Amino acid sequence: MGKKPDKMMYTGSVPWHRIGVHVDAPQTSREAMILGGCDFAVEMHEVFHATPSGMVAIANRKAPVRMDTWEVLGNAVHSDQYRPNQPSQSFKLFDAVIAQGQAVYETVGTLDGGARLWILAKLPDSLKIGSEILDKYILLTDSFDGSTALMMKPTTVRVVCHNTLQIALNTDTNRMFRHIHKGNLMDRAVEAREILGLEDAYFQMMLRGIDAMANTKVTEEEIEPMLLKIFNQDQVIAEGGEIGPVYRNQMDRVTDLFRGDEDSIAIYGDNRWDMMNAVTQFTDWEKGYQTLKNETEAQAKRIKSAWLGEGSALKQRAWDVLVPEGAI
Repeated sequence: MGKKPDKMMYTGSVPWHRIGVHVDAPQTSREAMILGGCDFAVEMHEVFHATPSGMVAIANRKAPVRMDTWEVLGNAVHSDQYRPNQPSQSFKLFDAVIAQGQAVYETVGTLDGGARLWILAKLPDSLKIGSEILDKYILLTDSFDGSTALMMKPTTVRVVCHNTLQIALNTDTNRMFRHIHKGNLMDRAVEAREILGLEDAYFQMMLRGIDAMANTKVTEEEIEPMLLKIFNQDQVIAEGGEIGPVYRNQMDRVTDLFRGDEDSIAIYGDNRWDMMNAVTQFTDWEKGYQTLKNETEAQAKRIKSAWLGEGSALKQRAWDVLVPEGAI
């Protein structure tokens, strides 16, 4: 039947990734699952290879098949022990853990034809840093292509520009629920609830780091050394090498955003928090994919980078570099 296009749904204002079906009211998990393109089942099917005497099954290897399209998700092959978490199970887990009248399903969607899915739910209160606000969320991501386990973790969205930030804090609050594709997912609902019960402590520790950045000025002389560390180019310079044109262009763009160019969305280049926001804006809104003619495809790739790939890693390095030592 062929690969289905990715689907996404969102409530409220247009999300940072700017794609999806808009709905006016908060959705039940069932409604969100359908509108977000997650209403499908996955089965594990045998994998065969051709021999002179015919097709032979490959021992201990199966492929995840999306049953409404008969597509092998991500062209992946797994061992016999792999047990896919059905999309419906992910929503049931989310309901059991946090959605009990407190969180709102804000955006839901699939990537790579369903090989990956995510659920982003907004929590009822926010973080305040001076005059600006960071909304609090729980993000669930899962994959059928072997790229990630199912994960649930806190994240924030900066209201003024919708930049996203999910950070490993390297503290006792930094517990993330992970479930590899073995066993029954719902058997671990209580454990997931206990882990995510630390979300308030996590967000408060994050706020301490943000406050420390906001209260630490950045001089003109500090910009280049900071960006060299954030973009992993400091060792290149230390060894006598030169920064490649791609990295130089990216660093220059972040510098422009930090200094407050016309596209900077209220970044004024004063402190380390401004630099953090310059990095997150570059990652979420500008990094790569401009050459793709299909806007939906470009934004889908940006989502994958910002939450699961290079963009997420870049923001983590920026956090590690910019939070003053001893702040958290």
